Amino acid sequence: MISTFTMISAYFAVLMSILVPITITIYGLIKKKLVATPFMIGALMFFVMRIVIVGAITYGLTLIPVFNDLLNNSLFAAMVVVLILAVVDVLCKYFGYKFLLKAPDSIRDVMSIALGQGVAEVLMTIAQTAFYCLTIFNAINNGSIYEAVSETLTSADISELVVQYSAIKPDLLFYYGVSALCIMALHIIVSFFVVQARNRRDKRYLLFAFVIILGGLALMYALTIYSYLSALIAILIYTLVVGYLTYRYKIYNVQDTADIISV
Repeated sequence: MISTFTMISAYFAVLMSILVPITITIYGLIKKKLVATPFMIGALMFFVMRIVIVGAITYGLTLIPVFNDLLNNSLFAAMVVVLILAVVDVLCKYFGYKFLLKAPDSIRDVMSIALGQGVAEVLMTIAQTAFYCLTIFNAINNGSIYEAVSETLTSADISELVVQYSAIKPDLLFYYGVSALCIMALHIIVSFFVVQARNRRDKRYLLFAFVIILGGLALMYALTIYSYLSALIAILIYTLVVGYLTYRYKIYNVQDTADIISV
């Protein structure tokens, strides 16, 4: 049986990774006048940069014997994935905004594309995992697990599946829920830095964008090797601090032509 607290954490993860992103999207499109076309462009940008490009790079690395052996180390693999994701994310955002953003001084259009990227990532990654966990949990608790997956798994496999899912801790699912919001927020924050680099032709903003996304990904990927609870707390604090600094220094104001970064 799955404990009540674990079930609560599973419902929380589904709520934060499915219902909240969809609600934010609907609210933004209807109430805040975000634009549907840039939103879809943002979702497509995520698919291209994370699924196609990153997938091709990581698959290519596994074909190199030396890298394939090194990737068996979980910490090294996390570092490589984080670095690849950060570089691809920033570069794809930069070229995407450079050629696809018709109104570079429109906060609304930037928000629409950035939100599309964030929602697409959450729905295509975290939401699927959280929903599958909740489905398996419910099947285990109501005794229908054998009927639910018997078509694809043997009895021995199902028994092992039950053991594996029964061992899942609530902090993993709470981490899924919190990280879903942080992912969407970081996409928006990084996007404003990238657009500032485009508008001002100042590559320092790209460097800041790279550092921000690298830090966020490192906390989300590397810390989870040791503790999901510590990763949850760290990524939440990190996102709040970065978000505050972005607001404090008005990086979001892509209409402003005054120099923001001073050395």
